[in-house]
Amino acid sequence: MISVVLWTVCAAASLLFIGLVLTTRSSWRLPPDKNYKRIPTDRAERSCDAVLSVCALLIPATLGLLTWLPEKVGVGSYLIPLGFALLYFFILLTFTVHLRFNFLWRHKADFEVSPSSNLRFGYWLTTATSSIVLGLILLSIPVVELGLGWLKVKETVSKTLRQRSNALVCLPLLHSRFALPSSQSCTVARSNVPAHPTRRLSYGIFSLFLN
Repeated sequence: MISVVLWTVCAAASLLFIGLVLTTRSSWRLPPDKNYKRIPTDRAERSCDAVLSVCALLIPATLGLLTWLPEKVGVGSYLIPLGFALLYFFILLTFTVHLRFNFLWRHKADFEVSPSSNLRFGYWLTTATSSIVLGLILLSIPVVELGLGWLKVKETVSKTLRQRSNALVCLPLLHSRFALPSSQSCTVARSNVPAHPTRRLSYGIFSLFLN
């Protein structure tokens, strides 16, 4: 049931993303009596650099969740929104690198964006805003599930606990007056540290001296 809901949310986000991209041309269309604004090239380059910095943070964060959550929680439906978010971030990264090192280098001072020329920059603005917002929303879904307790962290046994051993130590009675009931003659000691060869040797030598 949860996986169906998550697939629906991701499909709706994808349709919204495609719809925003398709409406880019009409959003840049101005009335005939108005001139299109010219955008300085250095300003556009700074915008691309800022988006690249955001991608450099979001992509490793998403990959970290994709590797950490399956180990701590197990494989589940939460991987669906994480996969879509990672796809949005990689699309934005590819488009930004292309715009920064291919498109903008063709223009010296400024350039004009209109439905008939240089609309690639308009598509990039739409892609940047929608990818970051939708990607962050999808990225927050597993985090919210983990915070609300819908995702349970698996109980892991540490290496030290796996190496613990139950040592049965039977100490010989030193004198008959210190005799204990047969049920108490042997003491089961649960060691809190891993068994060590030197420790076992010391137990053997101690038993020989007592015998």
